[in-house]
Amino acid sequence: MSTLTEFTGRQRTGPQRTGPQRTGLQPPDEITRGLFGRSRQLAQTHRVAADALGAGALLALSTVWLVGSPFAAPDTVIIQTALIALLAVRRVWPTAVFLAGCAIAFAQWLIDVPLVGDVALLVALYTVAAHRSRLQAAAAAGLMEAGVIMAAVRWTPAGTLPRSLLFLTATVVASLCAGRTVASGSRYLAWMDERARRLEVERDQQAVIAAAAERTRIARELHDIVSHSLSVVITLADAAAVVSRADPGRGAEAMTEVSEVGRSALSDMRAMFGPAARARAAARRGPARRPGRPGPGHRPSGGPHRRRAAVPARRGRRADRVPDRPGGPH
Repeated sequence: MSTLTEFTGRQRTGPQRTGPQRTGLQPPDEITRGLFGRSRQLAQTHRVAADALGAGALLALSTVWLVGSPFAAPDTVIIQTALIALLAVRRVWPTAVFLAGCAIAFAQWLIDVPLVGDVALLVALYTVAAHRSRLQAAAAAGLMEAGVIMAAVRWTPAGTLPRSLLFLTATVVASLCAGRTVASGSRYLAWMDERARRLEVERDQQAVIAAAAERTRIARELHDIVSHSLSVVITLADAAAVVSRADPGRGAEAMTEVSEVGRSALSDMRAMFGPAARARAAARRGPARRPGRPGPGHRPSGGPHRRRAAVPARRGRRADRVPDRPGGPH
């Protein structure tokens, strides 16, 4: 019965997993341990620091351009610095950063100074499109297009008004589309993650159901074996008790049949739980042995017609030998 207890216990708890475990659904190590994976993870966990680093790089490049341009002045430096510095918190307050950038750009337009730092407005528009709804993204793009018209009319950066309008409008559309694409991809990845989690839960539930069905099958087969064998044993024992008074020889034959039925039931139970016991013993031994060489715990299989059959004893007691024929040595 100890084999039955251990086997059903393993079925109840499920298979023991060895090796490193993954918590949840994580990407492969080849992705997370690479330079791109680590950079992306840092950008997601430290948003303000990552955005501040990007804003600092953009400010450095814009300052280099401003120093070599005829627009270098203290007021233009302040305007460009304020416009780019807003990007440090662009993912914390996307809409507020965009509106503040538009206000600073309008002040820049009033003093009639074109700046390379206006690229920060495109970054702010991209952030709104990526982190806010479609309606807010469309409103931000419309406001940005109004600024495009104002800038094209006053400065004509592409040489002519039509080319300037086309060029600046293309940059606005590109920022808007890039933001919406990122937003759609993020929603799709979130949906895939949730679907994978559901499939994992369903897989675990199916494993539990399969284990319960296996336990039920084993219990049913064990009940059939034990109940049938006990019925036969009881019948033969009663018959032996009645017959032994008149004919001791026939009573001895009946007791021999009782012994045979018991051995047969024990063999059936060992055949049922033998694979589980062998797998457990192999797991304890570690490396598999060569075929044909029995292990230290190997015992020759015994059938009901062997001269003597070993019956396992309870823990703490010696195993007794049951003779095939009554009247044998005890």
